[in-house]
Amino acid sequence: MAYKKKQSGIVMTDFRELHFDNRENPRLPAKLAGADDRDILNYMVLNVSLPDLMRSVGEKGFFGGEPLLVIPDRERHGYTVVEGNRRLGAVRLLHNPGLSAVKKNSLRSVAEGAKHKPEKIPVIVYKSRDEILDYLGYRHITGIKDWTPLAKAKYLRRLCKRSQENTPDQKCRELARIIGSRADYVRKLLCSLSVYDRIHDSGYADTAGTDDLSFSLLTTALGYSNIREFLELDWDGDVHSDKMSENRLKELTTWLFDRKEGRTRVGESRNLRMLAGVVANDASLAEFREGKTLEAAYMVSEGARRTVIDAIWDAGRKLDLAYKYARGITLDAGERKQLKLITETALAIRKLTTPEYDD
Repeated sequence: MAYKKKQSGIVMTDFRELHFDNRENPRLPAKLAGADDRDILNYMVLNVSLPDLMRSVGEKGFFGGEPLLVIPDRERHGYTVVEGNRRLGAVRLLHNPGLSAVKKNSLRSVAEGAKHKPEKIPVIVYKSRDEILDYLGYRHITGIKDWTPLAKAKYLRRLCKRSQENTPDQKCRELARIIGSRADYVRKLLCSLSVYDRIHDSGYADTAGTDDLSFSLLTTALGYSNIREFLELDWDGDVHSDKMSENRLKELTTWLFDRKEGRTRVGESRNLRMLAGVVANDASLAEFREGKTLEAAYMVSEGARRTVIDAIWDAGRKLDLAYKYARGITLDAGERKQLKLITETALAIRKLTTPEYDD
């Protein structure tokens, strides 16, 4: 077939000439790099609400106001869809729901009930992927169709590779200007992606099928300076993780992702604050490494003090609120007993924490 040159207008193209982006699609998990169409369709059916999009296209037709953005694909004889892979998948399944190996019955039902099964799809052809990058950043990072943090990070890494700036700081500032964000946010995503790739390449943990969730958890963890220092990760230097401690990365990965009896050692993401306290204290870290629970290890460090102080301030705020509305309120026997218990507990805490306290 003849390849169309880049043009500003929309070209109606047979969907059979269009191919999924299976090489540099930031929305696909790493395991699908180079995958065939069937595997990509299976993933989209299960993870990105493709049946719902099929219903929409089947009922209303293909919305021409959002053309697919494509580049020539000489190897597969057609075009690679850089932007619009979900919509291409929906059209393909409307014509042949059997292409998917999952949810076969529901996909067949949607296809059979469709009023529209478009043969030609509106596209805009570009010469290269780089020509589409700036648009993708506007649309999916600062625009109306937000990508996941992992997809954003992959996109930013692509921009970083084409940057002509010399230092990591300059690159991050340039990328921040392009996407309308902050340089520290760009650095955070790029550094986290570098660490994330090390985890996958080294096989430290099985995070298959949970790419977006595991990347978000890792990014949150690396937001704590104590955890970065534990890894010997220079967040303020290069955006790569070359000088990081491999042994400690393996430990962190195990704590975050390896499941025993249905849960990891860290558990929920809100527990990362405790983990940051544990890794910053030698005694706490030793306890955690020996098998103590995260909470128990945390209490060895400043965790106990922090827990007490936070609880005292929280109780004080709630008691202030109760005092504000107490006038005219009558308490029953159980409520009066609870109030007495609060008073006794407060005095007991004061005695424990103030040795010189005198009744």
